[in-house]
Amino acid sequence: MSNTPPNDPSLQLPIDYASIVGSTLVFVFTVPTDVNNDKLVFNLELDTNSTIDFLSSNYKTIESRKSTTLDLKTNGKWEVQNSVGAYIPLVQAGIGSEYYGRTAKVTMRKSDTTQFPDIETIWYWRIGASDSIVSKPYFNQVVFLQGVFSS
Repeated sequence: MSNTPPNDPSLQLPIDYASIVGSTLVFVFTVPTDVNNDKLVFNLELDTNSTIDFLSSNYKTIESRKSTTLDLKTNGKWEVQNSVGAYIPLVQAGIGSEYYGRTAKVTMRKSDTTQFPDIETIWYWRIGASDSIVSKPYFNQVVFLQGVFSS
């Protein structure tokens, strides 16, 4: 069987045109399914351009496969719900089919977003899922759901 990309994650929060209040940015999504039952890793993409263009000077990406407990500032705190609904760390190697359909999130503190220009402007975001963490430099989902937030 050929490798088929996973389905798109479903974005939950923040909702379109939400205003972020407080010192924490939290992006919540539903873990998609993959017909091959592969482990999935994720990336959060942010841009001030509504088409989210990786060539944009404001484009930023945060990847679950690079997140560690020692590096929460650069790659956020990635978590997924376990079987009883508690959030546990999303491991770098990806999560398997037992997590499909569960809620996951990535959290960043605004104080750790100094790499982002003008955090007070409108940002667009999307979450991508991949079942390939070694051979592909870019995540294999082309079409993403998209949300808008401003702080």
